[in-house]
Amino acid sequence: MKLLSVHSAKSIWLIPTNYLNPRGLFLRPAMIALKDRYSFASSPIEKPPATEKDALKFEQGAFKGRDRVPVTVNMTIHEDGIVIETRSSTNDGDLFLEDALTWISTNFGLPAHDALPIKKIYASDLFIKFEKTPRIFDKRLAPFLKEVEELIEGGQKGAIDFFSFGLSTDPGLSERPLTFRFERRVNTPASDNQYYSFAPIKTELHLKLLERLEEVG
Repeated sequence: MKLLSVHSAKSIWLIPTNYLNPRGLFLRPAMIALKDRYSFASSPIEKPPATEKDALKFEQGAFKGRDRVPVTVNMTIHEDGIVIETRSSTNDGDLFLEDALTWISTNFGLPAHDALPIKKIYASDLFIKFEKTPRIFDKRLAPFLKEVEELIEGGQKGAIDFFSFGLSTDPGLSERPLTFRFERRVNTPASDNQYYSFAPIKTELHLKLLERLEEVG
């Protein structure tokens, strides 16, 4: 398997933001310093939110992640948590938040992040290429696929084969169903074996899951 690109890797730390600033400190100096520290191209200083409930957005910043190579970072601060998006990995997002929150705590008197009740969730979108096509369908479905192929344009558009599938937790048991998606890359010949996948897990775990999928068949 070859990783073609990380379309998006999100580290999401859920916590009411008033926990991060429990005494209501004036944080404009902290936001200015945060923009300078990570070289954000834009921040709430230049683009203030329309209302107090709107998210605070820091865009196109730079951070040296796990490999010590600068990666682009976007940060969005919501009322119920912080979202870090990179195109490298969720690990880099976590490292950025640890660095930023530790630095702000030290320099501006806010609580240490490791003393707060933070819940961490993740999401990653990947484009990958397989050496071989995974056998998604049971061979017992072959007659059915042949019938579908004959009915759709009389088979003139080529053989019917796997395009996409998804796995999800029961939406009746959770407000936030967890879904894994795997599908052929759009506008790409099937023979190229290129795929798109989404998973609500860390990037590294997502890649391991896809390696296991490639072994199917």
